[in-house]
Amino acid sequence: MISKKVIGITGLIGTGKTTVSQILEDFGAKVHDADKTVHKLYDDNDVLREISQHFEYVDLDNFDRNALMESLKAYPERRAKLESIIHPKVRESQLDFLSDCAELCVLDVPLLYETNAHELCDEVWVTHCHIDTQRKRVLARDGFDEEKFQTIMAWQGDDAWKRDKATHIIDTDKSIAALEQHVRTLLG
Repeated sequence: MISKKVIGITGLIGTGKTTVSQILEDFGAKVHDADKTVHKLYDDNDVLREISQHFEYVDLDNFDRNALMESLKAYPERRAKLESIIHPKVRESQLDFLSDCAELCVLDVPLLYETNAHELCDEVWVTHCHIDTQRKRVLARDGFDEEKFQTIMAWQGDDAWKRDKATHIIDTDKSIAALEQHVRTLLG
């Protein structure tokens, strides 16, 4: 019988979490992406109704993620309320995923430590790259500018703290081939 192994992938925006998760998926792992789960939740009218009880500008027929982000920047105390709605739903999705996953399972979570999702993992891999590489990757994305980049960086916590807690640190300044080899080595 093959035992289940759960790897948590975390790191700041633009440090390569998705790339490492994709490599693991290519090697046969099943991946749960917290960011994708959050986006699906924002498409769920029941979730939007719950959010709209606390965020008066939320339009159920035309939800605007950018307006939500602007509100959170203007009123930082609102972020905790939003997280109290969203994070338990993401955790429920993670637990469902893990109950169905038989072998190599990956939880890709930007706030892995902050949401205590690391407690579900056998290992935690933290992605990391040079800040110039990170900025270049993020600013190449649609809808991102320096201000949005800095806001999300602040929300995602301290990179050094995450790396200190990691089982493994994945340097994503490497080529894809070198990154694949590093992941293969870590998998044994």
